[in-house]
Amino acid sequence: MEVLELGGFNEELIGMLECPVCFNCMSAPILQCVNGHIICATCKPRLSRCPICCSEFLETRNNFAESLAENLLYPCINSDEGCCVMVKLKKMAQHNSSCPFRIYDCIPCKNIGCTWQGRRLGIIPHMKEAHKEMAWMIWKNESLFYENFDWITDFVDVDVINAHDNVFFYYFKRDAAKRCVFFSVQYVGPKEEASLYKYTIVLEAPGGHPRLEFSNYTHSDIESFEASIDAGKCFNLGFGLMKLFVDPFNQFHFKLFVEKLDDEEEDDDDDDDDDDGENDVPAEA
Repeated sequence: MEVLELGGFNEELIGMLECPVCFNCMSAPILQCVNGHIICATCKPRLSRCPICCSEFLETRNNFAESLAENLLYPCINSDEGCCVMVKLKKMAQHNSSCPFRIYDCIPCKNIGCTWQGRRLGIIPHMKEAHKEMAWMIWKNESLFYENFDWITDFVDVDVINAHDNVFFYYFKRDAAKRCVFFSVQYVGPKEEASLYKYTIVLEAPGGHPRLEFSNYTHSDIESFEASIDAGKCFNLGFGLMKLFVDPFNQFHFKLFVEKLDDEEEDDDDDDDDDDGENDVPAEA
């Protein structure tokens, strides 16, 4: 007697629930002909008879097939790209929206007309080819600055960070109405891996004092930057304090680095102070 493993049995049942017309996995409502052959609700209106036996369709639904479809585990739509997750149909949309193997837009440049779409591993190559000035190699003590910094206009900056062989999104927002600036770094990948990385932002006044340092785990890219702001998860600074860190030429300098938390610190504080300002990355603000 042939013994079918549980996973194989699940796959066999999924195969039985494929629509004979579009070959998609069916979900409620599932309809049927007088002989019990099932068909999805999308394809039935286009046919007058059953595509298998040519009999007439009934107006009743197949409750057993619908119950079966609800309780089976289905492969992710990105399984061919490497996703091994199996979920029930009712949770499929939620998983697809956060799957690390999903299709990504060009987040930094989508609002200015870039129509690129691709997988996570394609983000850095695309940025280097099409938007080189917005693709940063961030390790330790990277010096950055914004030019023409003012206090009366809103400003949002989104860039891509390549660090530790992974992809991160850097966000900065100046909100003139709230009189506040916000910083955030998101990890692009599985949600549970976001806590494996830490980002640090260091602000220094033009004379070296005062100095302000903020560190936090990287945020998951599943949650939007605006949602993180509303939830109070981002580093934020009011204009009153922020003015201490903008020089007389309206330049705002800061340092940003991303660390992998399981890496041992090999450089001491003196190493962190090397090459200050030699790799400044400017941005118009």
